[in-house]
Parts: sequence; structure tokens; C-alpha cells
Amino acid sequence: MAWSEVVWPRLASGGGGYVWSPGRHGETIRLPGAKHLKRAKRVEFRVLGPVELWADRRRYELGTPKERCLLAILLLNRGMPVSTEILIERLWDGRPLPTARDNLYGYIHHLRTRLRAATGERRIERRGGGGYLLDVPKECVDFYQFEWLREQAQAYADDGYNERALGVLHEGLALWRGEPLADLREDWAVGMRTTLRRRRDETIPLRMDLELKCGNHAAVVEELGELVARHPTNERLIRYRMLALQRCGRSAEALEVYITARRWLVEEHGHGPGHELNRLHRQILNDDPGLRHPTGPQRRPVPEPPNNLPREVDTFTGREENVQRLLALLAPEPGSGTPPVTVIVLHGPPGAGKTTLAVHLAARLTERHPDAQLFLDLYAHASDREAADAMETLDSALRLLGVPPDHIPGRLEDRVALWRTHLARRRCVIVLDDAADASQVRSLLPGSPGSVVLVTSRNRLAGLEGARPVPLDFMSEEDAGALFARTVGPDRPLDGEGLRTVVRLCDRLPLALTLAAGRLANREVWELSDLIATLSGEDRIGAIQAGDRTLEREFAMSYRDLTVPQATAFRRLGLHPGADFAAPSAAALTGLAPAEAGQAIEGLVDRNLVREISRGRYRYHDLLREYARELARREDGEDVLSDGLRGLLEHYIATATQACRTCHPFERHPELAAVPSPSAPSVNTPGQARAWLRAEHDNLVAAIRLGYERGPAESAALLARALWTYLEEAGHWAEAVDLHRHAAEVWRAVDEPAALADTLRVLAHAQWRLSALDEALNHAKEALALFREIGDKQGEALIMDRICSIHWGRSDYRTAIAYNHAAVEIFQKIGDSHGEATSLMHGAITLAERGRYPEAQADFEKALQIFRRIGDDRGLKWILNNLGDLAIRRGRPAAALARYEEAAAAVPELSRHDEALLLNNVGTVFARSGRLADALENYREALAIHQDIGDRIAETDTLLNIARAHVVAGDLVEGMAHYRRAQASSLELSDRRLRMRTLQGIGEIRLRSKEYAAALTAYLGCRELAREIDSAYEEACALEGIGNALLHLQGPDKARLSWEQALRTYTRLGVPEADELRGRLEGGGEAAGS
Repeated sequence: MAWSEVVWPRLASGGGGYVWSPGRHGETIRLPGAKHLKRAKRVEFRVLGPVELWADRRRYELGTPKERCLLAILLLNRGMPVSTEILIERLWDGRPLPTARDNLYGYIHHLRTRLRAATGERRIERRGGGGYLLDVPKECVDFYQFEWLREQAQAYADDGYNERALGVLHEGLALWRGEPLADLREDWAVGMRTTLRRRRDETIPLRMDLELKCGNHAAVVEELGELVARHPTNERLIRYRMLALQRCGRSAEALEVYITARRWLVEEHGHGPGHELNRLHRQILNDDPGLRHPTGPQRRPVPEPPNNLPREVDTFTGREENVQRLLALLAPEPGSGTPPVTVIVLHGPPGAGKTTLAVHLAARLTERHPDAQLFLDLYAHASDREAADAMETLDSALRLLGVPPDHIPGRLEDRVALWRTHLARRRCVIVLDDAADASQVRSLLPGSPGSVVLVTSRNRLAGLEGARPVPLDFMSEEDAGALFARTVGPDRPLDGEGLRTVVRLCDRLPLALTLAAGRLANREVWELSDLIATLSGEDRIGAIQAGDRTLEREFAMSYRDLTVPQATAFRRLGLHPGADFAAPSAAALTGLAPAEAGQAIEGLVDRNLVREISRGRYRYHDLLREYARELARREDGEDVLSDGLRGLLEHYIATATQACRTCHPFERHPELAAVPSPSAPSVNTPGQARAWLRAEHDNLVAAIRLGYERGPAESAALLARALWTYLEEAGHWAEAVDLHRHAAEVWRAVDEPAALADTLRVLAHAQWRLSALDEALNHAKEALALFREIGDKQGEALIMDRICSIHWGRSDYRTAIAYNHAAVEIFQKIGDSHGEATSLMHGAITLAERGRYPEAQADFEKALQIFRRIGDDRGLKWILNNLGDLAIRRGRPAAALARYEEAAAAVPELSRHDEALLLNNVGTVFARSGRLADALENYREALAIHQDIGDRIAETDTLLNIARAHVVAGDLVEGMAHYRRAQASSLELSDRRLRMRTLQGIGEIRLRSKEYAAALTAYLGCRELAREIDSAYEEACALEGIGNALLHLQGPDKARLSWEQALRTYTRLGVPEADELRGRLEGGGEAAGS
């Protein structure tokens, strides 16, 4: 049987219970944690046999008999709720267990789970009450399909279409797979089985009548004998049996059937046969020639059905996904019953191929809808006439159906009634092409099911009741290329790259592709490259034309229908620098009032001139954007367009500043006079602010770049600065460098030292993030001089703290600490608690690198107290993370993990950079605890994020951790591969700290590989770097490694000297390596390095 393409099922409530309701037809549902969207499934419930559920041609297990019975009860209650009491009564045959109610809830739960596994639906909703309702489209239940097909067969039989009626009836009977509810034994099921059988048996007289009228008497004569034997007093079956026997040349047997029937009727009912049976008896006795069947089937002559569909174009190509989806809705496979949808609105932008697709579908549907195939043009966008009204269209439609002109009523309501009367009990396919609005279509719809209507429109026709809107977007790249090639013809060679270029230039719009292909086909001397050159010129829209048809004219016919605000929005929004836009930015750019701009955009969406890509966000197709820009240049002056860009930048500056202040209230932000307009999106919570910044990120950057290019450049620079804390937190460091480098040029040009100093400060910060330390230091020193010149003490302290970080990155810890102390002192003097805590934290990090752990711990604790006092969650996250790092250094992995968990919980949302750092750090805890597989998984996730955001230092640090984990796991080859990658990166970055760690790891691998001389060389290099950067811990690690190598090269006495030096440092630092090394020395040293 056929399948209905729906999303199944959702147990929700209705009438006080559970409702299984599909989603909107064809919708996709994201499961929690799913990485991909699941497509809609074709679902079928079967009760005309064993109870079964099929989805996508696969049968799914339905569980226990009670669960199957529950499903059957809900399925066969005809869309009405079933109370809990009735369900219990039916499931337990009136003798419920004490736990029946609880068991019922369990069955509902299990049923939901099984259905979710089969169909992909995600949840059960219960809204109270005691009723359960299974809200299933009837075409998905075989019994309801059978019922509908039986009714259709009767309708065809009443009209005299006997063969068609018989075919439909056989289609319905084919749904029966044996006894209904065959696997159920409950009393309710036994009774329902009898009811269902009775419904099937009620079709027998109709089928036999049709079989005889179609000349199939020989095929049914024996079956009729069995039926009469079971129903010896059914006069209708007796007549059919006698007639079949007579037509088979067995008149004597027919007369014997009459005699037997008369005896039964007298005995059972006390009277003889009725008039019809007696008359047939006389006709057989007299060998009446009227009883003989004709040479062909008996049926009413069928006139040639009307068909005025346009010739289907030979170049129809692609759209297979659209075609299959629509056919699944409109023409299910045999046995699936009435189509779930009878009115389709194909809507899309001008030139999307709506009419072509509708005609193609109508031709495909002819066999299913053979009574008429009508094409009615409504002329909404005709260039040479007004749109057709309902009176005119109905006149044409009724004439096509054969109604004489003088029989067509003069009043609209009478024409509608006549039209619907002619369509009743017919299967027609009707194309209503180029509709302007719902009112133009409403009167043309059939009044009863059976026919299919395909409406094409550039508008969505949202008010058309009962219609299924199906958007038709531009073609896929593959289909677009195939359409162009097929239209050009097989004689023109098309190279793949050139074809892809044409597809891109035509924006995958079918009309544009067809016109461009037609132009090429009619220029015999042109190569594909000539067409590409033409389309790549300044007037691409004008170049897409063939003969008297142009793309510009098609677009213009949509533009002419717009209201003044819609036309203004359409033109000016084409100038938006981003790929998409939201209503508030649209109002700022167009100069329209916010409410007016919102309404105008909705109108453009309804007319398919812009697309709503997500809630409240909109996008043009490329060709429509270009057309809009050309209109703006033509109809709006340069001053208007410049004012629009200025308004957009001011809107973005005000909203971005507010959003970044919301997310980072303790950071330094520019003081701006502008405030967000009342219509601006709410960014008053960190969640709202981050959501807005992420959604608008590409637009904000594009607006800044356009401002630098066209002006006002100062506004662009202000917007770049307003975005800094977001760009820093989100890891968009390279972008921040580019934007602020241009901003610095702007402030130099207009001689704004305060703005320049602040811009250089954030530029240095971004460059430090990207490990461009020399550039960062140069810009930081210039900023420091400017801050001192203008007397900005906070700015001076901030940049000194950044210089500390830059020197830390250069492994120049002494210089870093000097700048850090100076910054802390200024912050304390000016009362900037946040700056003081941040600077204390940076200083503590540097102290920890030098092995001054107690001092680092004390400064971390001071910073922690300040962050807690001022309520800075972001600072709290940083300091807790660093305290975890220090605990790791001091050999306390459990304490470290606790700190990392506190850090993750300190803020409602982690940035990608923070997430990667925590993954890396927790991975180190796992590694120290022997959970190497978990450690590697964390490290790899962190590495991917670091690489994505461009954090080279953290990336290299993570590579070193991965290498170390592989070495501990015994995989020296993988370990060395990662150490080599880290070594190359550390040399590129000129980072002595990372080079030192790399040499330490390579030395360990050489030692394990018994390459003792190479190990010694690596450890000696590591010790040298450790001394250069004043890292006591790393020097001690190098000394221990040197001792391990010397043990094998020169003996235990030489090794002991290095080990004893390392032990003294380990002991001073208070790290766990001291106990391990001390134990080896006390044991004679023989085990060291083994």
C-alpha cells in the first residue's frame, strides 16, 4: 500500500488526554543532541490483519499484546478521545487488575518510546484529564483508506464509470491481509473484528454488480456460489449468481439456484422470491436476449476529458526533490487513500520556475486525475493586461468543462456553484497560474475532495484556507548546471568550471539560466567565456535576456505591486553590507519608522522578494539584491544613501556598545553619546547580548569595512572599538587586528590621541593573542606614551598590564613582573579594583612560571577575593582556572579538578577560548590520574578549537600535552610526531617556554628509546632555555633528565650530581617530584632513569 509522508507521531493532549498529532507535513525535528536533521518518514498503521506499524517500508515492533490492543483502540475510535476508564475496561475485558491504571500509563509510555524509535518524534505531552486521543490522518490507517476507496467506487458506479469503480474497489480490498486485528484476543477486539468484517462484506454486492457489468461473470461465478451458500436468502446475491451462470451458458444450474432459493425463502421468511428475482427467473426461462452480456464492458460513454495544459517544456530538468515531495502529498501510491493535501500553493520569487513545475506535476498526475486537466491563467503579473477576476476565470473554466455559454450564470455565486457541481465526484487536476492573492483563488477551489489544485504565485497567499504552501526556492547547483546545459543544447561544449561560473552569475535562478542559455544558443560565434564576460559586466541584470524576454522586466512586475514603504525598503535594504539583516537595522538603514519598516519587510517576505532565514532575520537572493541596489542608485540620491549608511552605523554602535557592556560590565568601554533606539533588540541580559552579537557578527564587521571604504570612517572605527570585548572573548582575534589597525589609521588622520591610544591598546592585546609579540609590543609602547601624554592613568595601567603579558609570552619573566608591579600600583591608587585583581592574576601567572609558587598562590588568592567582592564572574572564572593550573604544578590533581569545575560553573556561558582552555586543563588532570584515553579526547577537542580561533600558543601547549599522553601510554612514535609539530610551532613563535617543554619531551622519548646521547643533548638544551627565562621548575626537570641520561652514559656518580641539584629545587618548590627523586637517590640511584 502507499505511504503518507508525515512526521509521526506526537502524543500530545486533546480533550483531556494524549493526542498523537503529526507535525506540520514534511517538517523536520531536531532531536536533543542530534547532529543532523531527520527527514520526514512515511508512516502506515495496519489493522486489517495483525496490528502493525510501518515507517519508510520497515516494520517496527509494537511490543506486548496489550500495547498493540491499546494502539488499535485509539486508531479505530475515529479521532475521538477514549477515556481512561473505557481503555481499562477494553484492555482487561471488564476485569481490571488493581494495578491497571498504572499499567495503562506504562503502556502509553512504552508505545510512545516505540513510536519515537520508528518515526523520530521526540516527546509525549500530557495536559491533564482522562481522555486519550490518537489524532492520526486517516490516510495513514489502512481501514480508513479502505472506507474512502469504497465511497469513491460507489460514486464512480453511480456515474456509470463501472471499470473505474471496480478498479478503485479492488484497490481498497487489497488492503485486507486476512482477519482484522488477527493478533488480538480481547473481547473488544473480537467484537471490533466482527464490525470490520461486516464493513468488508458490505462491499460484496457492489463488487459483484460491477464485475457482471464489466463482463467478468466467468471469474466470479464460483465465488458467487460460495456466497449464496453462506447467505441462502440474500436475493441480490442470488440474482447475481443466476445471471453469472446464465451468461456462462449454464441456464439449467441458474434455474436450480432459483428453486433452491424459493424453498429457503418460504421456510425462513414465509414468502417466496421478490419481484426482481422472479423477473430474472422468467427471463432465463424465455432465454431473453437482454441477459446476454455485450462484447465489451458495459459502461457509459466517456467523453474525451478536457486538457488545456501548456506544452511541457522539453528542458524541464531537476527539481526531483520538489517533485517527489509534491507527488507524495498529491498522488500517493495505490491504496493510500485520499491525498492528504488537495490544494498546493507553489510560491516563490519571480523566475523560480513555478509554472514549469506546476505543469510538469499536472502532467504526471493525469493518470490519477483523468477527468480534466485545466490550466487557468490569473494574469497577476502580466505586462499587457489586468489580473483576471473570478467571474472571468470561471467563465473560461466552465467552457472548458463543456458548459454551453448560454448556460453559464451571470452571478458569481451561481458560477461558483455550477463549477463545484461539475467538479464533484470527478478527479481533476487544475493549475491556477500566477495568482495575485487569496481572494482571486478562493472562488475557484472545488467544494469536495477528489480533485487537485496547483496554485502558482509570487505571493504566499497566507489567507487561503486549507491550502498547503510549498516554497520554491532557487535550484541546486547541480540542477542549475543541468538546466543550462540542456537549454543550450548538446552541440555547445561547456567546461565544468565555466558552467559553474555561469550558474553562480545566474544565482541558480531557473529563468535567469534559461534566458542566459537562450542568449548563448542564439549566438553561434560565442563561446561560453563570451557569455561569462557579458554577465560579469556592470549591468548583469540587463545582460540576462533572450529575445523580448528580460529578467529585469520580470523583477519589475513584482516591484510595481509594492506599496511605497515596501518599495523603499526593497531598494535601500539592497545596500545593506551584510548577507542578512534584522528589522531594527533595516529601519536604521531605510529611514522608515521601526513599525513601518517591520511591516514593509513582512510584505516583502510575503511577496518572496526577501527570505526569512530564521526568526526575525532576512536575506536577499543575489540577483534580487543587485536589482534592488540598482533601483536605489536610480531612484534615491547619493545623500539619501549616505544618510542610510550613517544611520545603520549609529544603530550598530549604540546597540553593540550596550551589548558589550552587558556582557563585560567591568571592562573599559568607549564613552558614547548614542543610546539604542526604543526599537533596538533587547540586549539587557548577557544571554540576549551574546545572541545578538553572534547573529549580527558578520553584518557588524561588513558595516565597519564599508564605513572605512565609503565613510564615515570615524563611525566605523567607533563600531570596531565598541565590539572589542566581544571579539576578544569569542576568539575573533585576527579580525580584531585587521579592524583596529584600520581604526588606528583613522584616529591618526584626525589627530585623536585618546581614541588612538585606546585603539592601540586593544590592537596590542589582539596581536598578543595571535602571538605577534613584536608588533604587539610596539603598539603597546606607543599606546603607553599616548596615555601618559594625555594623563589617562587607567589607560596607562591597562597597557602596562598588557605589556606584562607580552613579555610573559616572550618568556621574559623578570621584565613582565616589573611592568606588572607598576600596573598594580596604579590600579590601587586610582581605586580600580577590577584592574588590580586582573593585574594581580597576571603577575601570579608569571611568578608561577618562575617556580615562585607560594607567592603566586598568595596573589591568586588576593585577586580571588577582589573578584568575589565586586561580583565579577568572568574574573572569577579566570582566577579559578589559574588556581587549578597551580594545583596541577604542585601535584594536586583532585584540587585542580575542583577548581576547574568551579571555573566552569562561575559563568552561565563559556567562550570558545575558555572552553578550550578548560578542556585542556581537565585533560591534564585526567592524564595525571592515569585516564589517558579521556585525556586525549579532551586534548583533541581543545586543539580543534585553538586551531579554529588562531590561538597558536595554546595550540602548541595542547600539542605538547597530546605528545606527553602518547609517551606515557607507550606510543613513542605518535609522541614524537606531536613533539615535532610543537617544536616547529614554538620556533615559529620564538617562544622559549614552549621550545623548552618540547626539548624536555623529546629527551624523554630518546631516553626511553635508549638513545642516551641524543637524550642528553635535548635535556641540556632544555636546561639552557630554563635558565634564560628563569624557570626553576623546568630547570629542575631538565637536570633530572640529564641525570637519567648520564646514568647510562657515565655511571651513577655523574648522574647523582644532576639529581641532587634537581632535588634541591624540587624541595624548595614543594612539588611531588621531590619525594620520587629522593626515594631513588636513597635507593642508590640504580633505578633512576630506567
